[in-house]
Amino acid sequence: MPTTTTPLRTATRNAASTGNAAASLNATLRSRATTHNKSLGRKGEALAAQYLESQGLTILDTNYTCRHGELDLVATDGQTLIVCEVKTRSDPSFEPPAAALTPRQARRIRESTESWLTLHHVPWVPIRCDLVAILWPPGDPPTLDHRRAIL
Repeated sequence: MPTTTTPLRTATRNAASTGNAAASLNATLRSRATTHNKSLGRKGEALAAQYLESQGLTILDTNYTCRHGELDLVATDGQTLIVCEVKTRSDPSFEPPAAALTPRQARRIRESTESWLTLHHVPWVPIRCDLVAILWPPGDPPTLDHRRAIL
């Protein structure tokens, strides 16, 4: 009967032949965690967009990327431009999603917002930066915390 080789087994076997099994296993696990985190993040952003629309906002852009960083969601209520950072976590024992916004990220959000405004030729408009923090444990429904004007 043929054996099935998974990426984890292949990485472990290849690393063992070079004497570096632990390093290869760690790299493989990090890669899987990154893929899971990106998938969870995209699901969280989609949920946040649905929530904001249910609150009467119009989503103008998602995942806008420039040299300064990324804006998860750009929305408007018809008067104010709302830049929304989405933080999604699956494990409640880790740092709460709302606490994950660092000063460096805040600077990148500001710079990315300026870039978005320039690209779209938006004249002066009031701007608000919100945070949608989502806790989404596997097998449980997500909980959402919308914090307005965080910056």
